[in-house]
Amino acid sequence: MNRPLFPIALAYLLGLIFGFYFHFIPLTIILTLVLYIAVETTLIGSGYIRMSLSPFLFAVISLGIFYYHISTRIPANDISHIAGKELTVEGWVDVPPERYPSKTIAFLRAVRVYSPEGEKEVSGRVRLGIYIPSIQISYGDILK
Repeated sequence: MNRPLFPIALAYLLGLIFGFYFHFIPLTIILTLVLYIAVETTLIGSGYIRMSLSPFLFAVISLGIFYYHISTRIPANDISHIAGKELTVEGWVDVPPERYPSKTIAFLRAVRVYSPEGEKEVSGRVRLGIYIPSIQISYGDILK
């Protein structure tokens, strides 16, 4: 094979796609290994690919799977982990609010959460609906 970039890029893309559809890493690696063996026997039998490059392509597929799972992970301090509880959120408005006749919608970049257990640093965004027309907020305001 004179141009290995195409199979390498295709293997990496296949790894990213597998990582997107299969969220359990051990199962994904097992399915990838089964697919790898099936494709390897087909391609080596037809003479399209050399035996020395095929284990490398499996490693590239696995690298794509691991990269997808690592890069899309939600941080441990994300506010979505504590959603549904009664608490006070502190943060700042990070986009200009959307104003409607009966409400204002703003997105709050959460910084801190106050609960009966105490104060906790968080990250993430919260959609905030304000139904009192006299309250005016704008981009950059710090809310609690």
